Amino acid sequence: MTATEDLSADDLLLDALQRSGLVESPRRTPDGDHIEGTAVVEGRSTTLRLTPPKRRSDLPVVSLRSETALGRIPHVETSGKVCYQTTEGLVVDRYRPGAVAVESVRIALGVLADGVAGRNHDDFADEWETYWLPLC
Repeated sequence: MTATEDLSADDLLLDALQRSGLVESPRRTPDGDHIEGTAVVEGRSTTLRLTPPKRRSDLPVVSLRSETALGRIPHVETSGKVCYQTTEGLVVDRYRPGAVAVESVRIALGVLADGVAGRNHDDFADEWETYWLPLC
């Protein structure tokens, strides 16, 4: 048995995020259900949270501590969850959970950067019912 095989699935995600350098000081939250760390998005520091998937064939949830931590930007739900990947037709490599977590965070950070810089601002209009219907 290798050292990697001795780690739990959550430990694999934490280890992969630590090695990736995408999130500064990744750590488990006190409840043990999430991994949090500091990420810099377009020069702005924020707390990023990763919730490991219940099944290895699912993507992890990437979220901000607050939905408005980086201002009101597209693809961030009222819960702070970042919609970073469509799952229709997506196949997740369940044998590489650490790599999946790192790539998920990388994509989510790109979505957040586009939002902060205004590059995806038109997505508010393209998906208006997602953003405005909860406000009605």
